[in-house]
Amino acid sequence: MHSLSVMLKPASGQCNMHCDYCFYCDEMEQRAQASYGFMSEETLQNVIRKTMLNADREISFSYQGGEPTLAGLAFFEKAVELQRKYNRKGIRVHNALQTNGYALNEKWCQFFVRHQFLIGLSTACRRRTMCTGIGSWRMMDCLKKRLCQGSQKKKYKLKMMLHKFKRMRRT
Repeated sequence: MHSLSVMLKPASGQCNMHCDYCFYCDEMEQRAQASYGFMSEETLQNVIRKTMLNADREISFSYQGGEPTLAGLAFFEKAVELQRKYNRKGIRVHNALQTNGYALNEKWCQFFVRHQFLIGLSTACRRRTMCTGIGSWRMMDCLKKRLCQGSQKKKYKLKMMLHKFKRMRRT
């Protein structure tokens, strides 16, 4: 019996922020093709189907980027639907998503709580101000409260990671 872990980048390296600490912007500039666009539904289906066929015990699907939420909530709803469709062996499925949280609203939060996603929220520091003029740490704290309130209604603990990064200088 073996478990599988799969990392997906549904929005390639695309992001909706330009954080000082992020290495991915530089990484994309060095590639022959900066972005590979959004993952198609066909690719998503093939990855999930083949993963389900080859796992015996459990599967962890991790989504990161760039910024994976740029693929849209419908992408993740489809992912969960396909996981159910192809899970013929009763395999335990875990989902995790690493995000800057910028695009998250109530619908996203309800979805994450309903499907028990592990959420990693990345932020630069308490004093960093984002495009909205709201401090990133303040926004992350608000999202954390929203997600945790929803998880209490569902009677399970939502797992969440908050990452704080010290500002790094680019040379």
